[in-house]
Amino acid sequence: MSEGSQNATIHRLAGIEAIRGVAALAVVLYHFPAALQDLLGFSAPIAAVFRNGNLGVDAFFILSGFVIALSLRSGPWTGRYFGRFVLRRSIRLDPPYWFAIALEVFLGWLGVRFFGDPSYDFPNAADLGAHLFYLQGLLGRMQVSDVFWTLCFEIQFYLALVGLVVLAHTRAVSVLISPRPLLGTVLVLVTALSLAVRNGWMTSPNDGLAIIRAYQFAMGVTMFLLATQRISWPAAMALIVPIIGIRLLDGAVAEVLVMIAAAGACYAALRSPRFNRATDGRVLQLLGRISYSLYLYHASIVWRVATVALKLVPRYGIGMAWLGLVGGIGGSIAFAWVLNRVLETPMMQVSRRVKLSP
Repeated sequence: MSEGSQNATIHRLAGIEAIRGVAALAVVLYHFPAALQDLLGFSAPIAAVFRNGNLGVDAFFILSGFVIALSLRSGPWTGRYFGRFVLRRSIRLDPPYWFAIALEVFLGWLGVRFFGDPSYDFPNAADLGAHLFYLQGLLGRMQVSDVFWTLCFEIQFYLALVGLVVLAHTRAVSVLISPRPLLGTVLVLVTALSLAVRNGWMTSPNDGLAIIRAYQFAMGVTMFLLATQRISWPAAMALIVPIIGIRLLDGAVAEVLVMIAAAGACYAALRSPRFNRATDGRVLQLLGRISYSLYLYHASIVWRVATVALKLVPRYGIGMAWLGLVGGIGGSIAFAWVLNRVLETPMMQVSRRVKLSP
């Protein structure tokens, strides 16, 4: 691939957007209550899609490693670069996330106040304070929403990778060892440690540490390095094949299949214009564009819509269960589209004004 065609492809990664959208939708399906699914009497293959929708998170972690490595493809990797990178990501991610926190608490209050919901557990000030900085997992605080733990991991991934790249390029370190072998060694060691924790061979010092999923992030980084010819196929497979083999030892067949698919999509997005054209459909691209908002807000909507539908089924029949399914999915997508337009996209535009290099 020529430099010009590679740069053009980098700016139009339709395949990555499509996989993001599919992963987000899979997680939406996963959060529908099992009782509602049972009422609808899904066939075994469809039921399996709902049951395994949580694997969308595994795809997200691989995509994140790939995309962050892509964003780091050019320097200068200095302390100033690190600060600008963190600021840019903060502007992009924080406002939609903070709104999701407020929305979940508000809907919880509505449920308690007007619908007599005794099950909602309100977060206290310490819980909310930890959430603002993605620290709830590390500090052992409650999660306001079931999906927020992955954001904490993502932030740890971003800070660790960018920090390591910047550190490796400082004069004090680079005179001792060149950046590439240093970063490669760290990637291998972190992957090995992550797999040991994930397979239960050793215990993480803190349940909120992203080390348990770092191997997936590393797999995404590796696919970027391979797709941009920074490493060879044998070097890439030397990391990826052990990841697959070790996870299979733990019986994680479905996870491995999803990781292979996500990693393959990452590679194809940079190397195959045909793949990007094939995934450039309007529906897939819409889901990809709103995937962050869909992921953030769906749990607040899906569970409540499904719960109401379940309560009304005895009175109105099975049609109410279908209405709950369609309303939960449709409502989540519609709400995500609105928030993408009024909050996420404007914040993305502001973040782009922060230039990573002078």
